[in-house]
Amino acid sequence: MSFDTAKKGIDLFLSRGLNHIRLAGADPVRNIGLVKKILEYITPEITLRITSNGVGLDADLIQYLSWHPNVELVLSVDGDKETQLLMRKSAPGFPDSFSWFTTHAEKISSLDIFKHLNMVISPETVKKLVTNVAYLAKMGFYRINFLPAYYVKWTEEQIELLRKQFSLLALFIEKGIDKGLPFYVVNLDNYSPVSLFRQELVIDSDGTLYDNDVICARMFEKDRMDYSLGNISDPLVLASLASKPRQDWEDLIDSRLDSEISESTRKVDQELSRFVSSVEPLFSK
Repeated sequence: MSFDTAKKGIDLFLSRGLNHIRLAGADPVRNIGLVKKILEYITPEITLRITSNGVGLDADLIQYLSWHPNVELVLSVDGDKETQLLMRKSAPGFPDSFSWFTTHAEKISSLDIFKHLNMVISPETVKKLVTNVAYLAKMGFYRINFLPAYYVKWTEEQIELLRKQFSLLALFIEKGIDKGLPFYVVNLDNYSPVSLFRQELVIDSDGTLYDNDVICARMFEKDRMDYSLGNISDPLVLASLASKPRQDWEDLIDSRLDSEISESTRKVDQELSRFVSSVEPLFSK
């Protein structure tokens, strides 16, 4: 994304009364020049949330980000080394997706700008859910957004295992809270009518506008432009944004998925909802 496109996006968000901007996709920290320009452009009361897989982080960059209290850093970490390398494979020539974590975890977890981890739970890693949370807690990370893998096939046995692991996790978190550990299930702060994705204005790197970040999913890779609201550089598009009807993403997603995958996604989402509801009283004591 060019700074000109980012600047237009920021101006658009501000004109709509928004003061929270999220940078995600293709790992923003790999384009730190853009991040720096954005931080120079926005005022301190505007929050910039950066979601990263962490691979591009180093000591200097972590220090730089920590100087900006309006930055929120969200990191994608799924568990121990075995889990992380299985779930998040680096492109050839790039560092692996885990080494940075062991190097910088202690520093990052202590920063005020660090908000939480995004933790993907796949059918392959679900058996280690509680073990992985325990590992992350040992590394100093207690605020986690749990993301069971959606739009993939889960067997009935794997869904049952997810239910059991969530039940054990709720007990693990309760015991940790009783010991004074600062656990928090970030899912309590989030709600979306479309599983996993957010119904919010999205600006692609080329300035194309969408009304939901589900457009980033692979299932829309070939025809995402068919669902765009236009481009941020077009004044007529900006003038008509408020009147544009929203896409029915749930029906559209269902129409593209195998029925078994759709059904297993619904079941996995129900298990997540059950888990979040079960731990909610722990945080209202």
